[in-house]
This record gives sequence, structure tokens and C-alpha cells, in this order.
Amino acid sequence: MSDNLASPSSHPPSKVAFVLVGALAMSYGWGFRGDYGHEAGAMVPGALLGMALCLCSGREDWFRRTAIAGWLGAIGWGIGGQVSYGMIPSYTISDSFPDVFYGYSCLFLVGALWGGIGAAILSFAWTKSQKELATFIGPTFALGSLWCLIGALFWIPEHVHETYSLAPLDRLTAAGESPPIWLSIVALLERFSQSLNSFTVSKMHDIDWLGAMTALSVAGLYAAFSKRSRKACGLIAILAIGWWVGYLILVRLFDLHMQPKPGGTQRSDNWAGMAGLLVALVGWMWREQDRVGLLLSRYGFIGGGIGFSVGDFINKPDKIRWAPFYQFEFLRGFDHWKWTEQGFGLIMGAIVSLGILRLLKTSLEPAKEEAESAGFLTTNEFSVIGLLGVTFWWNFYHNPGTYFEHGRIAKDTLFGMKAPDWLFLFGFLYLGLLIHLMLRNRRADLPFLPSSWQGRGQLLFLFYLWVTVVAVVSKSWPLMSHGALFVHGSFCITALACTWIVLTQPAAPTDASRNIGPVQDREWRSSPLRLTIGATGCIVLLLVLTMATMSMQEGPGDGFRYRFGPNADHLREINQP
Repeated sequence: MSDNLASPSSHPPSKVAFVLVGALAMSYGWGFRGDYGHEAGAMVPGALLGMALCLCSGREDWFRRTAIAGWLGAIGWGIGGQVSYGMIPSYTISDSFPDVFYGYSCLFLVGALWGGIGAAILSFAWTKSQKELATFIGPTFALGSLWCLIGALFWIPEHVHETYSLAPLDRLTAAGESPPIWLSIVALLERFSQSLNSFTVSKMHDIDWLGAMTALSVAGLYAAFSKRSRKACGLIAILAIGWWVGYLILVRLFDLHMQPKPGGTQRSDNWAGMAGLLVALVGWMWREQDRVGLLLSRYGFIGGGIGFSVGDFINKPDKIRWAPFYQFEFLRGFDHWKWTEQGFGLIMGAIVSLGILRLLKTSLEPAKEEAESAGFLTTNEFSVIGLLGVTFWWNFYHNPGTYFEHGRIAKDTLFGMKAPDWLFLFGFLYLGLLIHLMLRNRRADLPFLPSSWQGRGQLLFLFYLWVTVVAVVSKSWPLMSHGALFVHGSFCITALACTWIVLTQPAAPTDASRNIGPVQDREWRSSPLRLTIGATGCIVLLLVLTMATMSMQEGPGDGFRYRFGPNADHLREINQP
């Protein structure tokens, strides 16, 4: 299929359907993230949002970028997965106004950083040329491969450690036998990973410093050997430096900790690095005059902040046992935190979709579809492999671990390998098949693929959506209570709604004479008055949430924490004799 695009071809999308599909896609995705967690889990809502909005845009040039938008959305929201916010809701159920307000404010900041970075990176799908996006493939692959190796050191399952490293080494040493070289190397790597993990927790405030350092190193080395990718490496380096500057200033210099714990320790302070990264990203877009990216970053910042703070409020009637709510027996025992997580995504997805709708209203000019330099994979191919390979594999390896832990998989071995290890190996074979199909399709279209870009995008979206639904439901099946069953049933209903909206979009876009807005157009700017009103509105919202929470409770809720005053939890052990 030709990548040449003469003019924007569009069919005006339904505004309601556009915003609704974005909200529902991210709502389900955030529920998925709650089951899998961390960066990998956060990639799924970003991917679903990017693909869904492309397919509901009514624009041919956006249809062909469905995979790219999905992959960039996955990266953008995946970056925020390093932020920890597990203790913050405990402040919002205390009986102290400053603590409750602090809790909601921190949740707003965490969501704002997450949404601001995610929406900004997603914007590249519609503003950067194919040729420019292709320059990111090499450094992204190199950095991702290195992170996978590092991740293997930190998060290899316990049974793998017992089978292949320390336990057999100890047995051989106790028997006076010399262990094989490979076993000594594996055990040495495990000792190193334990020391590295201890250093990260005790000396570096449990932050992802290694990820930021390796990103800076890989960007520098790759730029030295690839002139073509130097601009892409420059952006990666700027973001890594911004991360370090944010951490050093906010945590090291000003000693700010969002979630301090007793004994002078802190829960992860990655939020500070993320703040620096967002400032660096905004600065880079401002220098590039990328007003579209700045616009979506603002929508993501506001949407993420409102989503997290209001989403947490949804959980309050249950947490504080509010009488009008708690008197109904059928409302007890549900996994209300899941509704909070889905509320995060619902609100954030809706507000980000409203921002992207502005691009369609003024008709953002199509990004250049320049011919890419010959490479192993094109931008679309790399994006498909990232979606169907990386995000699947990185998340789904949790499933066999859950089955193994609860005795749903036999603990017998086959050729010395247990069932989870074999499933992990099958992941390599699946990834190889995926790459092979990409290369075969380049020579001649595979028969099962639709001929239109819209059809291909719909196939990709539906496959991605329903594979994740099956995976998340099956992962939770061993421990499926009635509350969890209700929540995961809502996942299926949400996925059905997304499927219906995406598949009922107009099949053939029609040419329309519309105003064309370039990336640098002043149309995408927000006036100081709008920014002031938005900031004031957010502060008022936090005050309203605080007062509403305190008006519902007669005392602190279960598991509450204090952040300020002599009874602050992080001072507890220090004040005790």
C-alpha cells in the first residue's frame, strides 16, 4: 500500500463516540494495569487509547498510523508506571484537613505527571514524519533490550533462583564439589542483583535511577555511531537528564518526600524524576515549536490530575464506611479499589480525547509520509511487534507465575525446566513468528489482512483488546471472589462497548474541505486567562474533594495515615523510646 498522502481525507467523527471510546478504552486499560502493575501494565491503557482514537478519527492518514499511535501511547503511559502512589490514599481517609488535602494534591500530581507525559508522547504519532519516527527504532530497541536484561536480574521468579543458581551452588559447595562455571556465573549475577536492589532501596530512595542512567548512556553511545539517529538520541538524553535534575533538586536538595515511612525511609520517590522529565519534554517541544504536543500535554496533565483525585474519591464511601452507602449489604465485599482504578482511566481518557478532538476540529495537517530508509523493520512493523510482542510478553509472564504460586500448574520439571520456564520460552518462539510474518507481509500482503488501513487498524485493535481481556480474566481466575468476578465482568462489558464503537465507524472516509492547522499554528495555544482559570479550578476541586470526604466521615478510615503534625506516621518510630 502506498504511503503517499496528497491531502487529508476525513469523515467528521461523532464527538460523543470519539470521547466515549477514549474514556472506555483507558478505563478498561487502567483496570488491566491494576492486575499487572508497574510500567508494563501501564502500557496497555496507553496503547488502547492511541489505537481507538485513530480508528474513530474519520481520517485516512490517522488510520494508517493506528499501530504507531498505539505503540507511542504504550511508551508514554508506560513511563509513568514507575511512579508509586500506594500510600497516598491513606492520607485522604484521615480526620485531619491538611492531611486529606495533601493526599488529594499528591494524587493529582501523580496523575498529572502520568497524563502529561503520556499525551505528549502520543502526539508524536500525528505530528512527526515516518522518516523522523524511524530514527527512534534503533536507540529504542537498544535501550529496551538493555532494560530487559536488567529486569531479568531483579525480577526472575523465585523458583528459577532455587533451581538454577544459589540453591544448587550451596549444595555443591557443602558437598565439597566444584560447581560448573555457568552456575557460578548465574549465582554471581544473583548476588550482584541483590546488592544492587539493596543499594537502590537504602541509598537511592527506591527510585529507578538505573533506568535513567542507562537511557543516558545508550543515547550517547548510539549517537556516536549513528548520525541518522542523533536527534532521536538527543531527545532521549534530554529526558534522562531532566529525570536526574528533578530527582536531585526535589529530593536531594530540598529533601521532599511524597510518602515518607517510619524510621526515616521513604516509598519510591520516582515522582521527582518524572517531574523533571516532564519539564524537559515540555521544554524540548517548546524549542521545536511543537504546539500540538504542548496542547495535548496540558490536556493530559489536567486529565490525569483530575482522574486520579476524583477516581480516589469514588472509593471513599467504602473506605470510611459511609452509612448511606454501607447500609446496603450487596455493596460490601466488592473490590472498590478496582472501580477507583477504572475511574482514573475513564476521566483521564475522556479529557485527553477532548484535547485530541480539537486537532480534528481544526484539522491538523497530515504528518509527512516520507519514504523510510531501508532497515530491518519499518515504523509500522516495529510498532506492531512492540504492541503484540513486547507488551504482551512483558505482562503475560505474570500469568503462569500466578498459576504456579496457587498450585494450578504442576511443579514437575521437563528436561530440568518447570512449566513457567517453558511458557517463557514459548514467548521467544511467538516473537520470532511475529517478526517472520512482518517480513513476509513486506514482500506480499498476507491474505488474512484487510486491504484498507482502517480494516487493518481495526483488526489490530480488536486482537489486542480481547487478548488482554482473556489474559486478565484468566490470571485472576484462581482467586476469583464474587467482587472480583463482578469487576472482571465489567472489563468484558467495557471491551464490548469499545468493540461496537470502533467497528461501527464509517468504512470509507470522504474528502472534506476544511481548515488545515500546522503543528506550529497559534490555534493550539492556550491563553494565560484559560491557564489561570484551569489552575484555579483544579485547586477548588481539591478543596471540594477534601471537604466532601471529611463531611462523610465520623473519624479516620481503616488504614489511615497522618503526614503532618506530631502524630505523623513517618515520625512514629523516631518519637517512641
